[in-house]
Amino acid sequence: MNYNFAMSANDVSGFLTKYRPTSIGELRLPKVTRTMLNHFVKGNHIRFIATGSAGSGKTSVLRVMLSEYYGERPPIGAILRLDPNSDIGVSQLRSQLETFCHTSPPAGWNKKRTVVADNVDELSPAIQQAIRACMDRYGSTTHFMMACTQPRKVPIVLKNRAWMITCPSAHLKELQELQKKVCKAEGLVLDKPAARFVANASFGSIRVLLQYLDKLTLWGGHVTLPIAQQCCSVVH
Repeated sequence: MNYNFAMSANDVSGFLTKYRPTSIGELRLPKVTRTMLNHFVKGNHIRFIATGSAGSGKTSVLRVMLSEYYGERPPIGAILRLDPNSDIGVSQLRSQLETFCHTSPPAGWNKKRTVVADNVDELSPAIQQAIRACMDRYGSTTHFMMACTQPRKVPIVLKNRAWMITCPSAHLKELQELQKKVCKAEGLVLDKPAARFVANASFGSIRVLLQYLDKLTLWGGHVTLPIAQQCCSVVH
């Protein structure tokens, strides 16, 4: 089991790293939600499930909350990431989850341990049930940060034990504003038809938009509509 919180390769390269949120105040969430997240950190009691479509910022919420709580470098062994694609068997994964939550943090940490499940809806029902049991048993010594794309696949008993956060998809105007910001900072020139196409082809996903713009910088010149159409997939 990997006890370090690591994102996928796409999440740690290029513009996705350069332009991702770095604080709670930068998250695309309602003010009341950001205020509550700050209370979670200050109160040393973090338990939530971030929901939303792909590219809506769920992983950013997890990353920012870990950074806000632990700083840039979490203590070794402070974070357990539950990966639905892990080769570890269900019984072994349940055992590791139980051991992780049961083990008290070292006195020098002054922090709790954290269980992170970026795709809790893709975990097996047995693991979801194990998380629920650990939340009941070790909620005073362990944080639980989760995210999902399909809330209906998360059992009610688990959702009832966590604060639900909705990450809205970006509006077209938000995508266009971000696109202008990135193009200005990177010296990327898109003509109006190309800019309109790229923003619309992102389908409300900031992640997709940044991936497209990152790819277009390789062109190294003025980007026209035909170039944008060749470089950017429009398969929803």
